[in-house]
Amino acid sequence: MREPQYYKIYKHILNRINSGELQDGSTLETEMELTKQFKVSRVTIRKAMELLVEEGFITRQRGKGTVVTLNGDSPGSPGLPVSLKTGSSFASGGQRVIGFILPDFSSSFGMKILAGIEKEAEKCGFYLVIKLTKGDQKLEEKAIRDLLVLGVNGLIILPQHGEYYNPVIMELSIKEFPFVLVDRELRGLKSSYVGTDNREGSYRGITSLINKGHRNILYLSSPVRNTSVLEDRLEGARAAFDAQDIPILESRFLTDFHSTRPESRSLAYVDIDKKILFDYFSREKGITALFACEYDLALLAYLVLKELGIRVPEDVSILCFDSPADYLGQYDFTHLRQNESEMGVLAMDMLNEIIEGESRLQKSVLPVELIEGNSVRSII
Repeated sequence: MREPQYYKIYKHILNRINSGELQDGSTLETEMELTKQFKVSRVTIRKAMELLVEEGFITRQRGKGTVVTLNGDSPGSPGLPVSLKTGSSFASGGQRVIGFILPDFSSSFGMKILAGIEKEAEKCGFYLVIKLTKGDQKLEEKAIRDLLVLGVNGLIILPQHGEYYNPVIMELSIKEFPFVLVDRELRGLKSSYVGTDNREGSYRGITSLINKGHRNILYLSSPVRNTSVLEDRLEGARAAFDAQDIPILESRFLTDFHSTRPESRSLAYVDIDKKILFDYFSREKGITALFACEYDLALLAYLVLKELGIRVPEDVSILCFDSPADYLGQYDFTHLRQNESEMGVLAMDMLNEIIEGESRLQKSVLPVELIEGNSVRSII
């Protein structure tokens, strides 16, 4: 989807605010100056300005023009709820509360992050409130605003995939509300973050397949664009092929699967994704291994190969990121295990230090562990 021109201008000004170029009280250029700068109509400029006003970043003041208002106190500026500025306690009862917002979780990924956060939150004296967004950016924004109204002291956010960053998360950053991003980094945004070294993990996984004699490797992923986790995994895979002087064939990178996304989990999307794999294996021969960026993609590929009479690992090996903690009824894949529990603990510790005023921005990246299962064999 092509990005509207007014939204590009909105993001440009928001980035200037987020970077500190525009401070609270700064005056923006006039509409006429902006139309010349961006070579657009005044209608387009006004749409961008209206969005910034609606989000509480600017106000129009008689005699001064358009002014940046980051404290949320200016007339006509909705700002964020008062709890963002005061850190009011839960229900005025004195209990400290933090919120954890995430698209979804399952036994293959997310549950251990939650367990780590919950364990550490209790140790630090916080109640934990959880909100699921189901891959909907509007639900993500609502969850954040609802928790702020509730009076949480801080937030841990696992951002959803999306073409644009959620403006309300950018508000949290600009107004310095305590929050930590987990798993997915929003690059260019000032925020604390804890996640996995996805580039190194993907590099290690592809290299392990190559070391077992596999050169014709199929790469499977959800859409990569603007998703730091998947961008890093793709970059790591390409680097591994390049390091071993294996030609990078674009036909062996399938990155248009949607059924693993929370907003697309339906039989219709599963059937579409299965057809992609059926068609691929019907026309392409010689693939000896596949690398799946997500466990559900590995499982989907396994089921398709089984229907086609292709054996795993005798005919095709499979390696993936993540796998359920309990293999009862599931296939035991060789996989790259993320340290989810540590991710959750570190995120909570970071948030607690920010709330207590002991630190500002931190970043922690954890390594993966290669776990041998039953889905990869050597062909050397």
